[in-house]
Amino acid sequence: MVIVHELPLMRRALRAALATDARLRIVGSTAFDAIGISLALDRRPDAILIDPAGDADTRVATVEALHHAAPTAAIIVMLSHDVVVDVGALRGAGATSFIDCYAHSDEVLAAVSSWCNRLLKSHRESGQEAGTRRPWNGSPDSGRLETIDLDLLQLVAEGHTDEQIAQRLYISSRTVQKHLARLRTATACANRPQLVAWYMRSVTTHAHG
Repeated sequence: MVIVHELPLMRRALRAALATDARLRIVGSTAFDAIGISLALDRRPDAILIDPAGDADTRVATVEALHHAAPTAAIIVMLSHDVVVDVGALRGAGATSFIDCYAHSDEVLAAVSSWCNRLLKSHRESGQEAGTRRPWNGSPDSGRLETIDLDLLQLVAEGHTDEQIAQRLYISSRTVQKHLARLRTATACANRPQLVAWYMRSVTTHAHG
């Protein structure tokens, strides 16, 4: 499954809660909705747990894009009492279930497990293996990106400095520089602008396609 939540602490807590069920495997997590869509398109998860950002229309558009990227995935939307949302519109966009953002970890695990059980049953009845993915149809390099690479590239594309990226990802500036150097080598980009152009062309186009 894929986890999309803007807070690193929440992502870690959700991963820890879901890790207690041996049937569940996290194939990606990110702070950014656009990268979550890219991960859904790339890794075809059986379930997506997301706290979508933005206003009501943006949230609906995000869920719709996730459903388009991974049409067979269960999309579990986390809702907050202090944010007004149109549950009907979200369900119409492809959301399969909802859970309170402040729910206990056991409730989150139960909600995810419930949908995974349904998916496993569906796979067995259709003779398919759970977790089967369609091939990635983007560039080879973008298909091998790790979650931290996607998060880092998104921040670079937004114009953040190495120091700002380090603060957002809770890593050192030197680690940011090492990641960027590795990415430039892997993508044959000579500098930062070329790397951003590669990211926009090779990753974000598939996230929204």
